[in-house]
Amino acid sequence: MKTGWVGWNLLHALALELVWLIQMEDGGLIRSPLQEGRRRLRLGSVPGLRLLEEWNHARVGDPLPSLFGPDAEPGSKDGVPSVRPSRPPSLGDSGAGHTPTEVPAPTRDQAFHDGLDRARSLATRLELSLPEIQELVRRLYSLAVSMRPEEDLPGLVHGHGQRHRLVRMPRGKLGFKLDRERSRGQGIFTTPPEILRELSAAVLGPALTLAGDQAGKLLVADPACGSGQFLLAAARSLVGLPGRDRGARLRRLTGVYGVDLDPLAARTAAHNLSLWAAHVLQDRELPGSRRGSRRGEPPRFVGDEIDALFGPEFPTFLGRNVQIGNALLLEPSSFSPGFAWERRFPDVFARDNAGFDVVLGNPPWISFGLRDRQISMEEERAYFERHYPAGTQYKLTLYPLFIELALQLVREGGHHGLLVPDSILSGHHFSRIRARLVESSDLLELALVEAAPWPGAQIGYTVFYSARKRGDHVARPETVRNRVLHADRQAARGARKRNVAQAFLPGTPGDARNARESRYESAEVNVPSSQYRGTDGAPLRVFRDEEEYNFLRAMQSAPFRLRDVAWTYSGLIARHGQRSVQSKRIESRFLVRDKRGREVYRDDDATKTWRDALVSGAEITPYKVEWDGSRLFVPDDPDDLARIYKSGFDLGRYRRPKVFLRQTGDRLIAAVDRNGYYCLNNLHLVGGKDTTKVSPLLLVGLLMSAPVQRIYRIYALEGARPLAQVDLKTVESLPYPSDAEGQPIGVGSPAPRTHPQARRIVQKMSTWLAQGSFHAFADQVQRACETASRPFDSSGPLRGREVLSLILLRLLELREAAEVGTPTEEEVRTDGETLQGILDELFSVLFQLEAGVPT
Repeated sequence: MKTGWVGWNLLHALALELVWLIQMEDGGLIRSPLQEGRRRLRLGSVPGLRLLEEWNHARVGDPLPSLFGPDAEPGSKDGVPSVRPSRPPSLGDSGAGHTPTEVPAPTRDQAFHDGLDRARSLATRLELSLPEIQELVRRLYSLAVSMRPEEDLPGLVHGHGQRHRLVRMPRGKLGFKLDRERSRGQGIFTTPPEILRELSAAVLGPALTLAGDQAGKLLVADPACGSGQFLLAAARSLVGLPGRDRGARLRRLTGVYGVDLDPLAARTAAHNLSLWAAHVLQDRELPGSRRGSRRGEPPRFVGDEIDALFGPEFPTFLGRNVQIGNALLLEPSSFSPGFAWERRFPDVFARDNAGFDVVLGNPPWISFGLRDRQISMEEERAYFERHYPAGTQYKLTLYPLFIELALQLVREGGHHGLLVPDSILSGHHFSRIRARLVESSDLLELALVEAAPWPGAQIGYTVFYSARKRGDHVARPETVRNRVLHADRQAARGARKRNVAQAFLPGTPGDARNARESRYESAEVNVPSSQYRGTDGAPLRVFRDEEEYNFLRAMQSAPFRLRDVAWTYSGLIARHGQRSVQSKRIESRFLVRDKRGREVYRDDDATKTWRDALVSGAEITPYKVEWDGSRLFVPDDPDDLARIYKSGFDLGRYRRPKVFLRQTGDRLIAAVDRNGYYCLNNLHLVGGKDTTKVSPLLLVGLLMSAPVQRIYRIYALEGARPLAQVDLKTVESLPYPSDAEGQPIGVGSPAPRTHPQARRIVQKMSTWLAQGSFHAFADQVQRACETASRPFDSSGPLRGREVLSLILLRLLELREAAEVGTPTEEEVRTDGETLQGILDELFSVLFQLEAGVPT
């Protein structure tokens, strides 16, 4: 069999054509020996299919174009294609070039023969013999007859081809290997069926309820429909509604619309809808239908019934309800003819209150302008900024554009919902699209999916939302359903798995997919709608349960944020690589060259310009700095600094009292810098503002406390990311507690430890630690907060807020000593874990939490 780039493409193209042909026969869309009971059921036998009977008589037409671009085969070695990921599609690509798959055939029989011609031509190019074709058909047939249209066998084959490349395995066998760069660059990831089901129910359910007895007339669209899985979900909902007869109910399929840039995906979507309609006519799909043994009952020919309902063209809905094009290109431009929704679907936009009743789907998540993505042309960016001002806040990312497109396509009072990355919830570069979403629509549901079921995708959590566009006669909801979905691992392990690759190439690894739906567990709470109104682009929070909602409300009621009392900064970024400015010893000469080897900066007397510095996040552990002896070349001259470093060279920041905070990880890890270290940008800096004089040690205690750690995890949602990072904007937004009079804690200079009243308090603290009377700390902190600017007690002049700072700082000193290794008498008796527990309880008191905070 032919290998290499062409062979890899053609093999998937052939498999896709064969799946379409087999499904047309098994679905009763064309006349077939299967309908006469001539199915060969003996194990391992070749099925009696029309496509095999006519194989040697097929007309050899023009070969099908490659699924993935030009047929030029790149260089290969030993028959193995070299790695050449496809170019990520430009935002302006419209897919307008004519191919045989972009228009339906005039009849079903013509569509079958055209497909047979293409399949035979592909087999010839692949140099496959008739026995090999029969074996391939046998394997695909066994899958086709066991899978429903919703399980999307052609979509799986097409997606597999776009995400994998053909390689030679260690023992010489051919096999498919996941191509991560290719799949990420094209944004090709099939929506898992259980997530699709949840999103469809969240969006379609309220729409059907609101429509009442007019629900069957709803018009539903997916602007990035792929192989049509959301269209099938809409079809099942609409056709499953009561109606006078099956034909009338099936005609509701004309209210389902889809658009996709990929011609083969759009053709597959139309094919799946046609196949699903055929299954309905055979009592295979609707609720309550008999759905008997498909292997035991021959399919019934329903082609004439399909023609009577929808016309003779096939795939039935291609070019009418399912169209090919870039849904985002609303008008023509120099780089695209555009996709005018009003002209493509005139009936939808000609009616009163124009637009779709429902818009839903899973748009691509491609970003342009990131380090591993191509940068979109300036003309394209200006185009999208004009049409999608809220979705183009920073680097061009497709999914915010689709959110804004959905808002434009849906009519007043209509419903919309998409599956998107969790960055929509809190990413500061997505504040405009959040504001646009909540200003124009009422949220009905927010769901966080704590799973990453896409092979090769380095992503964190995902989110889907359901919303209703506001209208004059639409009542606003009182609550928003919040859910957190996570995989039930036991159910997932018990699910039977199917390997699509092995259907047509035995002995090769590929996508292992659950043949039946895996299960998701969910926790939910109904949150008052006011939580999401008037937020002006503020982060959207998804709450797991009522306890978390109450916790977050209590924390967010704090009158201050960390940015009110502290400054933040990121470390140095070298222009020519971080290693170019590092050394383990003091060098007499410093030289920097660019990538071409040209000299950029030179200092032959560099001895006095090396600074002790932290170059790794691992040098920061809780409450402790562990310097590994590295140094950075940091000149004082601003011009020299700008030649060597891109950013982070405000040297005054490093010379101030400060905290080092790790830049990576899914939790906050901080320590006080007591030696004036410099650092690279794998560390952040935090320090008290000059106006507040908050102690760096108090800032460390706050960041390391259980309440702040928990709210940070809720805010950041970094737990699922393989390369989790600490975002300074999120850190700055963390709550900061105040005393009873509304002043931030720790502001101002602390009381001197030599003061008699201060000494007595410190002695009492030692006694409480020795006796294990930890509750006494909470009592004293509560009292100190309440007295605030008034004297703490009659034993001296210290005010409540001064005593509060004293208690916290003394405990934090002991906590730091427990890590650094400078034991005191109290430290011998009280370990760091116990001290951290006391501090966690005290910060819970300061944030007015009712009880200790679960970690």
